[in-house]
Amino acid sequence: MTAELQLILFGNLQIRQADQDLAPSLSTKAQALLCYLAETGHLHQRASLTGLFWGEKPEDDARRSLRVEFAKMRPLLDEHLDITRQTAQFMRGAPYWLDTEAFSHFLALAQTADAASERSYLRDAVALYRGEFLSGFMLGDATDFEEWILARREHYRQGAIQALTRLTEICLLQKDYKPGIEHALQLVAIDSLLEEGHRQLMHFYWLDGQRSAALRQFESCRALLESELGIEPSAQTRELFDQIRAAEMGQSVVSKRPLPLPPTAAPDIEAPFQAPELVPYFLGRETELAALAALLLNSESLPVVSLVGMGGIGKSSIATQLAHILREQFDDGVLWADAAHSDPASIAARWAGTFGYDFHSLPAPAERFAAVRRLLAEKRLLILLDDVTVAARVKPLLPENGRVAILLTTRSADIAAALGAKIVLLDTLTPDNGRSLLARIIGEERVQAESHAAAQIGQRLQHLPLAMAIAGRYLAARPRRRLDSFAQQLSVEAERLDLSVGDTAVRTSFTISWQALDDEHQRVFSLLAVFNGRHFTAEALAHVADVDAYLALDRLDRLVSLSLLTEEAATHYRQHPLLADFAREKMGDDNQPIHRMVDYFLQLARQSHRQYNLLIPEWENLDAALNLAYRFQRWPDVLNFANTLHSAWFARGRFDWARQAHEWAVAAAQAAKDTALEAQALCRWAQAALEQVNFNLAADLFRRSQALYRQIDDLAGVATCQFELARIALDQNQRYAEAEQLLAESRRIREQLGEPSEVAAVVYRQAKLYMRQSRWDEARRLSLQAFELQESLGQKVEMVRSLRNLVWIYMGMGNALEEAEACADRALAVAQEVEDLGEMALALYCRGAVDRYQKKLDEALQRTRESLELLERMGDKRSIGLVTYLQMLVHRDAGRYEEALKLAGACCEIFTEVEDQQELMWTIGNIGVIHAAQHHYDEARRYYQQSLVMGQSLQDEEWLGLIQERLDSLDALAGAQ
Repeated sequence: MTAELQLILFGNLQIRQADQDLAPSLSTKAQALLCYLAETGHLHQRASLTGLFWGEKPEDDARRSLRVEFAKMRPLLDEHLDITRQTAQFMRGAPYWLDTEAFSHFLALAQTADAASERSYLRDAVALYRGEFLSGFMLGDATDFEEWILARREHYRQGAIQALTRLTEICLLQKDYKPGIEHALQLVAIDSLLEEGHRQLMHFYWLDGQRSAALRQFESCRALLESELGIEPSAQTRELFDQIRAAEMGQSVVSKRPLPLPPTAAPDIEAPFQAPELVPYFLGRETELAALAALLLNSESLPVVSLVGMGGIGKSSIATQLAHILREQFDDGVLWADAAHSDPASIAARWAGTFGYDFHSLPAPAERFAAVRRLLAEKRLLILLDDVTVAARVKPLLPENGRVAILLTTRSADIAAALGAKIVLLDTLTPDNGRSLLARIIGEERVQAESHAAAQIGQRLQHLPLAMAIAGRYLAARPRRRLDSFAQQLSVEAERLDLSVGDTAVRTSFTISWQALDDEHQRVFSLLAVFNGRHFTAEALAHVADVDAYLALDRLDRLVSLSLLTEEAATHYRQHPLLADFAREKMGDDNQPIHRMVDYFLQLARQSHRQYNLLIPEWENLDAALNLAYRFQRWPDVLNFANTLHSAWFARGRFDWARQAHEWAVAAAQAAKDTALEAQALCRWAQAALEQVNFNLAADLFRRSQALYRQIDDLAGVATCQFELARIALDQNQRYAEAEQLLAESRRIREQLGEPSEVAAVVYRQAKLYMRQSRWDEARRLSLQAFELQESLGQKVEMVRSLRNLVWIYMGMGNALEEAEACADRALAVAQEVEDLGEMALALYCRGAVDRYQKKLDEALQRTRESLELLERMGDKRSIGLVTYLQMLVHRDAGRYEEALKLAGACCEIFTEVEDQQELMWTIGNIGVIHAAQHHYDEARRYYQQSLVMGQSLQDEEWLGLIQERLDSLDALAGAQ
């Protein structure tokens, strides 16, 4: 079969066939002849061609020149040119692709398409418009031909302007502002004096929150109009500018207001809708959509439904369509995640953040997942998890009760069954629907004209939607390609692929589309394998491909237009998993792109390690890059990743990755025989384990690290390990004497090294130790000392913590409530100043405790409600338990015993869940107090005795004395009776 001839007339002229650039083999006049014949597409008399291209020559010379050019063209283009003694014509029957023809065809299809397909066709069209028609192409001796070029150039320019204008209108209607900005930028690039384009760009910038950019765009527009046309912007543009400027000034005023106290009720948050855009050309599947909707909406208990089918069969498209159909049925929104390539922890964090919650401060993944599940269970949501490949990965995300409906897509019925899902099996399209899908993409007339060939295409692609869509987009870009020729090509390619039945259909369509790409697009497509189906940006691809970012965008847009890639959100792209597999085969064994990917994300980590909002969308790629650095034994890069991202992992609660990374960093340091780096990696690995309350592992790693630090005489490292080991001794088994000794030695070293910030941290921990032992005077002295150091160093968050310590110390001393109140107020003020929600919540909790001691019970309840509102958004379960415990005490003090018992039950659940035996012991004892106040003496005795047993286990002598007094009082009452 003849290889396809590709003619690119937008921008710089390109003529290619079978991966060969033909332009250097053709004269400029021959190139012009080919372009003219292909673009016009009809039969031309040779006399008219000589007049067009050699009009200034004598007639015989002109005919001779034309004959010579045709003779040179025939060896390269014989099958594409029909040349006789009298006429010449471009052969439409031979395989070819002409970008201007595809451009016009997409614009025509858009005029009769539905909303989703219209946008897709228009984007396909503008993606082809890479520059003016035959930009820079000149024939100095052919004036008529150059006039023809100018006319065609303006024709296509107007078509591009109309398409981009319509796209901006669609983006505005769909509130899709970032793509709107891109289209408006293209519009302005095509015609810089088009005031409407500048106005659209200003509008999109404003709606996207980029007010300063909107104002700058106005100034740019005004300068252009003045310099080029000598006019001012229109009243409409000026009015928009005034609106944006007024909003900008208002925003500045608001930003300077002092931070208010946290609201008592959650702010209104727009219900999220995370499903992708509607799939173009979607049709059929009414039965499956109805069945899925019924299962998701009509189940009495929490429905978990799974759509099961082979790759490329259209599971994701159906899930997307269903999400849009059912959107109004779920008041709290629609959540979506790519389960195959997204880290479950990242999905959980994104879902929580959608509703204004941040659970990263919870140390263990199980706690964060549990917090997210509790949050979701309270809402009327539709959750869609696309492409589930491992049941265990998604199970922690799924609520087990509540009003949530869950839809999964997977290729495996076993996975669906493991998740307890009701299975809806998805088959291929019916032949009629397959035909209709093809007609929707390429046009009904074309399918009717070759109905038999259309049926053959459907049969050979087994009516798989992905394969049909790719084939349809291929044909849509070649409006004159005969369907019977394409059906024959499908048959030939299918015979070459030794694959399973389903894959053969998809891969056949892949192969044909692959062959239609030029060398550079083939190269870019294959390089996408490094992302392995994860989403990525154009900048990342540009680095991997070693091309300019704008060139990368151009290449990616072309792949999108061929359905070989999909856009995701505003800045990312993603390959279908089957396409990613295909790309991996094409990339072969070349590891250089993989190394470039690692380099890019290491550079990104270094540049953005303190900008968490930039890291969050790239966690999966950063994880993959670190993994690859370890797999390829790039030890310096493993260490760089671990050191660069350490703070970010801790700040965002990604302790699993911190543990894994620092474990690999230990191996890297050992390979480099660098004891200092090994000690540091062990210490950081231990810190991550400690954050996840894995005391035994953490203690072992700290001791190993400390031994290495001693070996190299690194006193600071030794002090760090002692400080952390003291924390373990204090929190794990209340080994107070050991903790006191370790902290004293750590402090001595820090003072010796002259490290005031580290000294302050140790002093604060010493104060906590004495508080735990009720050694109030020593705790007060050290807390004040820590606070003074922190204040001198400007450590405001640490100042809040020391002030909170002082609140409890003053209350523990029993006669210093005014001092406690002053410290609580100061802690709240500083927490508000630094906008630390966690510290604000705990400062409010302290203030509520002071209010209770002062018998201001209503004020205490109000403080605790405000505190709980903030803590719920962070999922800090233990702190929620502490504040709930305080609420229970307030209600008990007020004589509201039933409410107090209800809250005590909630406390017991929380403290049991977080394994806080001491708080549980106190709660159970107070339940006894509440029952005694109600004269339920038998119940009171039972709870006192239960609390007493726990106190004996914990060896809490002070508590044992208090409970024994309560039991003795009950005995005295019984004796009196």
